Amino acid sequence: MRSRRSLGCEATTSSSTLINTSMENKITSLWNKIKITRDTFSKIALIKEFDDLVTKYKDELIKKYQREKKWV
Repeated sequence: MRSRRSLGCEATTSSSTLINTSMENKITSLWNKIKITRDTFSKIALIKEFDDLVTKYKDELIKKYQREKKWV
């Protein structure tokens, strides 16, 4: 994945950027746990948690872009 600077965007430290980075790290971490888990029931529980987290992240992104669109 390219960095924000290589894509021509300014690197920002706004709260939404920090939340997104934090959420992305949580999603990646949870995905790695799912990959290494062997027990079926544990994997199901992790997948449910993963689904909830991804849904929450998606909703936050939708809100963020809707707010940005209002300003344009």
